[in-house]
Amino acid sequence: MNYFSLGCLVMASGQSKRFGSNKLLTPFGDVSLLEYTLSHIPTHLFQKCVVVTRSKVCCSIAERCGFDVVLHSMPYRSDTLRLGIEQMKGLDGCLVVQADQPLCSQQSYTALINGFQDNPNGFFRLGWKNISASPVLFPALSFASLCSLPQKSGGAAALPKDPNKITVISALSQWELQDVDTLEDLQKLLQIAKEQF
Repeated sequence: MNYFSLGCLVMASGQSKRFGSNKLLTPFGDVSLLEYTLSHIPTHLFQKCVVVTRSKVCCSIAERCGFDVVLHSMPYRSDTLRLGIEQMKGLDGCLVVQADQPLCSQQSYTALINGFQDNPNGFFRLGWKNISASPVLFPALSFASLCSLPQKSGGAAALPKDPNKITVISALSQWELQDVDTLEDLQKLLQIAKEQF
């Protein structure tokens, strides 16, 4: 099997409006939510791992976990994507991870990577039954589109319109796809983490 080089972009610039404070700094077990998420990413499988954030505290956490950091003050999700993808020049693809999706497992990250190694021009998403979600692995051919998204757009806008061109990799459980928008979400996922992970 050929070996294709990959980057990992962690989106950590959300403003946590529904949560009420920076959710990524909220405790999740013995560490912050951000550190918990980062600790499950198999960094050894990537040539570059970058966290893009507006928070200096998140920068410190990411650097302590061995990630490169882009600190910015731009307002839109599209800005976060562009700043991250700009760090991936020369790579064959990039896995885009949401920092508030703590229960995504190393097995699922690895399954996405393995799929890409077999099809380096393909798009890969994690899914559960009929739901497709994040993380998403984008091939390099989509980098230009990711860097020129309309304001407020996310990476889904750079996915092919034809769903047959997107491979959905099944997660180990539905909870891997769940992100944290509210305190109730956080408490629910923390309880599941204690019971199942």
